[in-house]
Order: sequence, then structure tokens, then C-alpha cells
Amino acid sequence: MSETKVGIRLAVEGAEQVKGSLAGVEQGLDRLSTGLGKVAHYGTALLALPAGFNLTVGAAIKAADAVTTLNNQLKLATGSSQAAGQAYAALFDIAQRSRVSFTELGGTFAAISRAGQELGISQTRLLSVTEAIGNAMTISGGSAAIGRASCPAGP
Repeated sequence: MSETKVGIRLAVEGAEQVKGSLAGVEQGLDRLSTGLGKVAHYGTALLALPAGFNLTVGAAIKAADAVTTLNNQLKLATGSSQAAGQAYAALFDIAQRSRVSFTELGGTFAAISRAGQELGISQTRLLSVTEAIGNAMTISGGSAAIGRASCPAGP
């Protein structure tokens, strides 16, 4: 009879340990489920974030590239960093007053500046012409950029 009691006793103690272990596993699964629910909730928001983030970062990179390109154009057009800096500041003010794209206006200035230097036209006069173009574009609703399509065909 003592063997039967021992067997029952082990079975009861074993069942209690198994119940305790299962309760611990159940709590762990509940925490995991809660964590996965949070990940799913925030994951959806994180999946939407890259699209908006990429657009914002992409736009910032494009703007920085455009300004860098403009700086290089101005240095080439004016012949010096100092003159390019003065033109940059003046063009920014003109773009603000005329309400046109700063980089387009700068590209226009660089294009007419190269031609104007050969004719001996001062930077001040070229800036005045550029401002007149910017104002005309604002009134007409067009672009201040001078492109190949608007220039006469070359040789």
C-alpha cells in the first residue's frame, strides 16, 4: 500500500508543478501576445513613416543639390567666390520680392551673366535684368528658368 500512496503523491505533486509551469507559460504567452499587438499597431505606423519620410528627405536632398548646383553656376558665371556670394545674396532677395523660384532665378542670372560678361555689363545691371525677368514671370505665372526650348537653336 505504501507504493500506491507514493505514486499518488508524486502524481499530485507533478500535476501541481505542471500547472505552475503552464501558468508561467500562459503568462509569458500573454505578454508575448500583448507585445506582438503593440508591434503590429506601431509597425503599421512605421510602415507608413518611410513613405512620408522619404518624400521629406528626398525633397531636402533635391533642394540641397539645387543650391549646390546654383553656387557652382554662380562661381563660374561671376568668376570669383566673392562675386558669387554677392550675387547669391542679391538673387535670394530678388526671388523673395518677385516670388519666384530662387534656383530658377539663379540659373537665369548665371545664363545671362555669362553672356553679359563678354559684353562688359556689370553684375548690378545683370541683377536688375534678372529681377525684371522674375517680376515678369510672376505676373505671367510662368517660370523664371531659361532653358534650351526658349533659346534659339545653336549651330
